[in-house]
Amino acid sequence: MKKVTIKDNVKYLGGTQNGRLVKPSIANACISSNMPVCFTNPLLFEDYPMALDEHYEHKIIKTDNGDEKIVFKLVKSEKIEITGF
Repeated sequence: MKKVTIKDNVKYLGGTQNGRLVKPSIANACISSNMPVCFTNPLLFEDYPMALDEHYEHKIIKTDNGDEKIVFKLVKSEKIEITGF
């Protein structure tokens, strides 16, 4: 497996993280273990504490010039209740 560096510009596709870069350490951990990234975003304007969970899986795509690029694509999103307050 290729070690991901900052120069690779690994990106999220879709969800609230659309177009943002993924940290190389997170990308390496997910690619080497084949686990998805879960991003939790608190929803501030709900009646009780809620959050949006977004699950991203990595995918290697070919660009027009033949290079390989790693992207994290949104596969699932769900609202969850935050407990423990």
